[in-house]
Amino acid sequence: MSSLLKSSAPSAVPASTSAPRNDPVRGILFILAAAIFFSASDGMAKFLIQSMPVMEVAWVRYVVFAVLTCLPMLRHGPATLATHHPWLQLLRGGAVVGSALLFIFGVRPLPLADATAISFAAPLIITALSVPFLGETVGLRRWIAVSVGLVGVLLVVQPGSDAFQPAAILPFLSAVFWAGGAIITRQLAATDSTAATLAWTAFTGLVASSVLIPFDFQVPSLAQAALGLFLGLVSSAGQSFVALAYRQAAASVVAPFSYAQLITSALLGYLLFNARPGAATLLGAAVIAASGLYVARQEHRGRRRQT
Repeated sequence: MSSLLKSSAPSAVPASTSAPRNDPVRGILFILAAAIFFSASDGMAKFLIQSMPVMEVAWVRYVVFAVLTCLPMLRHGPATLATHHPWLQLLRGGAVVGSALLFIFGVRPLPLADATAISFAAPLIITALSVPFLGETVGLRRWIAVSVGLVGVLLVVQPGSDAFQPAAILPFLSAVFWAGGAIITRQLAATDSTAATLAWTAFTGLVASSVLIPFDFQVPSLAQAALGLFLGLVSSAGQSFVALAYRQAAASVVAPFSYAQLITSALLGYLLFNARPGAATLLGAAVIAASGLYVARQEHRGRRRQT
């Protein structure tokens, strides 16, 4: 799915091996940089899948991602990637892979801004899933915010209208898959490091895409291979900026600024594909962002009461 959501929600941030700092300004700058990198990554993916198989584009991303996640082993050894819950890591990796593939399939026929806006339902779905799977308590106000956010998704999708495209279901399913992965991430956060979680996700995606790629493969041109490599680097850089952001400041401070990707994706979609967001998309994105910001604010208040 939209890449920033893979790490932007408070519940989606893996535990880090280094102590967090308290530098909100730097954290916000890092998450804004991540929004730009992820919008560029999504834009390049949409461009590439016009001439390359979707699975091949996903495979290239995971090759680069897997290589980069191996770098900590050069310094700290294989123990860096140790996990206490391998099956949960595989399940999380599968959810993230499914989310990424659904988003890439969805962004091919849809405007980039529409697919991104729909995928930003993920934090709201995470809030809903946290009740049955994590035993968390969600108050009436947050349930209302979640409901309002899903109304925003419907405004973008416009079911039943002439503007509706069945492909709009794909980024929403992508958000559902990522929300499931985020719930697992919260369960893993107490025991596994950021490096371990990212590596397991990268290699799960690499293995899954490698198994499927022979059924849909074409020899890329030099330009396609170069752009695919650059896509992997840009996407991985975005992941790094997200990790840095959540080390610099609290999740409740950083997470709301992830909605900047709604703006950068709309701008990039216009510049690269001449796709102007319609009034329904803009209104729906605003509703989704407002509900997500409210949920983040309520979470921040809840944490302050606990301290």
